[in-house]
Amino acid sequence: MKRRPFAFADVAALHPHPQGRRMTFIIGVIVVLACVLGGYMANGGHLFILWQPFEFVIIVGAAIGGVVFAHPPPVMARPRGDGRAPAQGPTYTHQS
Repeated sequence: MKRRPFAFADVAALHPHPQGRRMTFIIGVIVVLACVLGGYMANGGHLFILWQPFEFVIIVGAAIGGVVFAHPPPVMARPRGDGRAPAQGPTYTHQS
């Protein structure tokens, strides 16, 4: 029997309530942003200083370029659908 490679969409099967997956994603994003920005401000930082659009372009461009460079085209085609899985709702309905 051939094993199927792991995909982010498989995580949905591990969550006991598929509807809770979207809520967990949203809560996680809010907690991360609140902690990072709150910690920065608590140490005397000004939020406007964080707005560096060219730094954002450099970092995101380097990250995307590194991923493209490190993976062959068939591997790159797969995450397009899997990357949106945590933000989307369940693909099925569970009837008890």
